[in-house]
Order: sequence, then C-alpha cells, then structure tokens
Amino acid sequence: MIFGALLLAAFAADVVPDFNGTYQQQMAAVRNLPADVRAFIDRRANCNHWSGEEPYDQDRRVQIESAEKELRCEDLSKDETALQRRYQNNQPVLKALAASQDWSPG
Repeated sequence: MIFGALLLAAFAADVVPDFNGTYQQQMAAVRNLPADVRAFIDRRANCNHWSGEEPYDQDRRVQIESAEKELRCEDLSKDETALQRRYQNNQPVLKALAASQDWSPG
C-alpha cells in the first residue's frame, strides 16, 4: 500500500514538474517531454537571452542579429502555436510551454 502511494507520488512528480530554479533545473523538469517541445523551449530561452543583450557596438549588434536569425526567433509565435495544436490534449506540454515564456539560460 505504501509502495503504491510512493509510486503514484513519483508519477505525479513527472507529470507536474517544478519549473522553478535555474535554467538547468528548468530544462531538467521538461526532460520527459517530446524532443520537439524541449528543443522549442531551449530555442525560445536562447532567443530571450539574445533579445535582452545590449548592442553596444556594431560588432555586438551583428552578433546578436546573427544569433537571433540562426535561432529563427521571429518564428517563435508561429512555432509555439503549432506545438500547442499538436499537443492540445497533453497538459504537461501545454503547462511547460506556458511556464517557459520567460526562461533564459543566463
């Protein structure tokens, strides 16, 4: 009986991960989600990082613009909508997408 309760608690922890903490902890919390969702969340976090960088000179501006282009930051909204549709019945995915809006690796 106790084992069953512990097993249920462990399963629930995987289904409803804790999205707080450092970026590494946040990404660890989504480790069981589909690869395309994890990749999108990581991509968005990196876009968040680059969009917050200061273009203090021309070289830095080019570096930021290049990173944003490579990450396809301008497509985030469209790509998130596609994932929301694809996983419309997967609550852990939808919760992770919502929770990760402001994540950044640093």
